[in-house]
Amino acid sequence: MKKMLFIVNPYAGRAQPQRFVFDATKIFTEAGYLVTVYPMQGRGSGKELILSHQGEFDVVTCCGGDGTLNETINGVMQCEKRVPIGYLPVGTTNDLASSLNIPSNPIKAAQKIVESEAFQYDVGSFNDRYYSYIAAFGAFTETSYSTPQQLKNTIGHLAYILEGIKSMPSIKPIYARITTDEAVFEDEFIFGGVTNSLSVGGLVKLKSDDVKLNDGLFEMILVRNPDTPADLQQIITSVLKHEFDGPYMKLVKTKKVLFESNEPVGWTLDGEDGGKVTRAELINHQKAIDILI
Repeated sequence: MKKMLFIVNPYAGRAQPQRFVFDATKIFTEAGYLVTVYPMQGRGSGKELILSHQGEFDVVTCCGGDGTLNETINGVMQCEKRVPIGYLPVGTTNDLASSLNIPSNPIKAAQKIVESEAFQYDVGSFNDRYYSYIAAFGAFTETSYSTPQQLKNTIGHLAYILEGIKSMPSIKPIYARITTDEAVFEDEFIFGGVTNSLSVGGLVKLKSDDVKLNDGLFEMILVRNPDTPADLQQIITSVLKHEFDGPYMKLVKTKKVLFESNEPVGWTLDGEDGGKVTRAELINHQKAIDILI
């Protein structure tokens, strides 16, 4: 029998993942898998389990949100042999699942895992860490990991919006030099995101024609510090219209990004705290992992 490691984050989202474990395991078992279920014991436990038991499983499936998937990808990327990944999304936002057309219903997602073929997906690296779909700095980026889990579980995506509004007075422009494959941007920015997804935070939506998830390129969004409140309103309007090229916004495709600043800047990686750095090198690893979709 094929062997599957099934990692479950019991604290993710409002869907109470433990409700789906038995039914999902039944689907996997009937498809010919010998399943080992592991409830996560805290941040980092899933990654460590993958690394300590590498070579023992044919597939690693995770049930949780974007952060759970991030941890699973970090584990698989550091293994000598990278096995395929299955994903049952039960988080608050689930941006990558939306981009990959993975069903929001975990049971339907489980059924799709056993019926589907692997999709070769690009993975990003941020210095010595990997991320699945977004590395970002600036406005609202702290919201995803500073919002209390109980609040996320109670009111879902609205929790992010409320916490983001609370953070508005503290938004300060960040002076940085950002080097891509073909250009250098040096200015004051209120937001920067290096992405491989059609959706960022459930709010910023990119057109499917503009994004290919395995082309070896990031989509980098930069938002320059607005000069007036009217300029800020123009930025908001542009985002809502999916227009990312203008006097205050820029959308760039690139394989590599070098971020440099004089002061430490906080980053978020797939909604998790990425730490504060003055220098970050971001690289797109084309078709680095297989995701069963």
